[in-house]
Amino acid sequence: MSKKKRSTPLIRWCILILIIAILGAAWKLWSLNRIGKGTSGMKSEFEELAEKNPDVVAWLTVADTGIDSVITQADNNVYYVSTDVYGEQSFTGNPFLDYRNAPNFTDEYSIIYGHHIENHKMFGDLDLFLDEEFWDEERTGELLLVDGNRLKISFFACVKVKQDDSRYLDPRRVRNNWNREYLDQLLRDSVVSKERIELTDRILVLSTCEKAGSEDRILVFGKLVH
Repeated sequence: MSKKKRSTPLIRWCILILIIAILGAAWKLWSLNRIGKGTSGMKSEFEELAEKNPDVVAWLTVADTGIDSVITQADNNVYYVSTDVYGEQSFTGNPFLDYRNAPNFTDEYSIIYGHHIENHKMFGDLDLFLDEEFWDEERTGELLLVDGNRLKISFFACVKVKQDDSRYLDPRRVRNNWNREYLDQLLRDSVVSKERIELTDRILVLSTCEKAGSEDRILVFGKLVH
């Protein structure tokens, strides 16, 4: 048997393995694309997670970033720092809503925290909002709530603060100081700000550390609209 003939089965096996890998990647991509959207005859991943974990409150997506994640809420701001949505220990944790906020996002000011992970993971892409050129286009996102409601997010500002800055990282203090002066100061503190906000607006803040081990926090502010 010639060398060429002996190599033919090996080549065929390589091609078969490659085809299986491509089909597997296509299936994974299709599955990700149906997250939070629901499909006829099957539950979305979001629905399944919400059934398994009562701490699930929403699914967050931010356009033109890698932020596309289930959001949880515990009775403290520590648990999901190192615990994933399945209840397993994880150094990346899971993005979570501040325990002092209403889980249906009806507060004037709500905060979601997430780790800054490189390669577009978790909230790593929030540093994009520090670049003024990134704001040349309208920056938007969406929250899908467990009750099926969808809230649009219109981002308008980005602020850098220290991790202990309660002016922006304590929802209760913010609510107690919810006035025109406070909102104007927020815009003055912004690295980038796009528009004026009103006292009737509901604000969502996405918070992450600037980099691993840093005491600086990147806060991206958006208005919630139906």
